[in-house]
Amino acid sequence: MNAYQLCLAGRGLGYHCDRAFEAAAAGAAPVLHSPEANTYHDYVHKVNCFLYDPALEPEQIADFVQDILRDPESIPIVAEGARRLLESRHRATVVVDYLYGILTTPIP
Repeated sequence: MNAYQLCLAGRGLGYHCDRAFEAAAAGAAPVLHSPEANTYHDYVHKVNCFLYDPALEPEQIADFVQDILRDPESIPIVAEGARRLLESRHRATVVVDYLYGILTTPIP
């Protein structure tokens, strides 16, 4: 993945997939389908990922990716946004702070 600029992370069993974070860690911009209504997510089109309509057919997804490739300046910007999102959620210090909060919160 380190050799690629984009990473397709299509629909799996659920909306959230580690593939988007793996792409961010490798420096690639994730290409994700838009979430269903009322699904919690931090993904913003052209900020930290490229979001496509999940109803698109494979040929239309290919067209979507071709449109991204026609604007190559947007790819590193989105990849950097994905990296910032990854670091805001999964850096060791963030995880430690979260665990510390859990461990020091009194049980009601």
